[in-house]
Amino acid sequence: GQTALGAAINQELAAVNASMSTYIADSEISRFNDSRSTEAFGISEGMAEVVQRAHAISEASSGAFDITVGPLVDAWGFGPAGAQEMPAVGFLEGLMEQVGYTKLHQEGLSLRKDVPKMRIDLSAIAKGWGVDQVAALLRARSHRNFLVEIGGEVFASGHNREGDSWRLGIEKPKEGERDVSLVVSLHN
Repeated sequence: GQTALGAAINQELAAVNASMSTYIADSEISRFNDSRSTEAFGISEGMAEVVQRAHAISEASSGAFDITVGPLVDAWGFGPAGAQEMPAVGFLEGLMEQVGYTKLHQEGLSLRKDVPKMRIDLSAIAKGWGVDQVAALLRARSHRNFLVEIGGEVFASGHNREGDSWRLGIEKPKEGERDVSLVVSLHN
């Protein structure tokens, strides 16, 4: 059977998905994206924390990181609908009116968008936050030596069973090939 720790980890990950997955039709983010209201939309503490971090990164990167790219992610076929035909330049230019982190406002546990069709996408940050949440859960239960990985996002704490640093293989970025390009050692 499943251990209590395994169940707690699965529950944590399910909560992240229920909040931030654009692939779940009734997730918190999907409901926000589907709403055409520019009024305040109530969000969970977790989503508020992720959006706040994303905004700080957007500010620090002068908008190079921007969670409001949802319409562009979808147009290029990287969203829940999957592959699409190459979008026309004029269509993409029209979508840019819906994009821009300064058009999204967070006030405590609420989000408000200036543009009714704005769609946010947390894919570039939510998995990492999920990893952090699982790591926090493990630490809260007095675990000090663990490695958490979700879709390439990694958190290493302490050391492996042999007492060495965690060793992580990085795959060659070559389609159809699963070969290690580099091995790195991680400790805390």
